[in-house]
Amino acid sequence: MPLYIDKAAWPLVRVEMYDLTDDENAEYLRNVEAWLRGPERFAILIDTDRAQGRNGGPVTRKAQAEFMKKHAAAMQERVAALALVIAHPLVRSIVTSILWMQPVPAPFAIFKDRASAERWARRRLAGLD
Repeated sequence: MPLYIDKAAWPLVRVEMYDLTDDENAEYLRNVEAWLRGPERFAILIDTDRAQGRNGGPVTRKAQAEFMKKHAAAMQERVAALALVIAHPLVRSIVTSILWMQPVPAPFAIFKDRASAERWARRRLAGLD
């Protein structure tokens, strides 16, 4: 399953995404949009560790960029943390470079492992970082 969303630890949402299709990306964005309409702040931990470099073509990238622009104010208000797990150092540096050009409108960090990402996200939710 290329997209798995686990809300069992709400307000921390764990997402695994790899080799997403455009439809699966749209499903993910619909979920985030619904969470943004809710009253609570939340954190998203996105684990892309199993991706084989096919996480999103041009349609997916455009949809994500448009989503962030459209929902920037809500993301600033509701998203306490957006933690992205990318194990490969080269891919981490490429994504970091891209996100300097297209900033995320919420506290955002990239981690090499899930445990570090989750610690940071939980601290952000608790208002400690």
